[in-house]
Amino acid sequence: MISSKQYAEILNQLLEEMGGRNVDETIGSFIRLLEENNDLRLGKKIIEEYRGIGVERVEVMTARKISTSAKETLKRFGEVEEKIDPALIGGIKVRVGDTMIDGSVKHSLEDLRNKLTI
Repeated sequence: MISSKQYAEILNQLLEEMGGRNVDETIGSFIRLLEENNDLRLGKKIIEEYRGIGVERVEVMTARKISTSAKETLKRFGEVEEKIDPALIGGIKVRVGDTMIDGSVKHSLEDLRNKLTI
């Protein structure tokens, strides 16, 4: 059986290796691993262990204030620092430690443009 601390270390290593790329896919794969091992119940403990590795602040950038429920969800990963950036137009950017998850409209449009020009 894998402990919550070992899972946290695995998650941290995966995210570091990805260097901010394909974060959503990496986390999705990690969750599937937990499901396959019937260890989803360890989720809260894994997050606590992960925070102990050094990820304690979550920086959230949006065009306007985020909802209370979204903020509560993000608090599971650490202390939430909210930044308003009207230039974003829409979407959200989240930085946890050295990992940036860019779900902004601008980023989505740039991805689409890159896919269409390849």
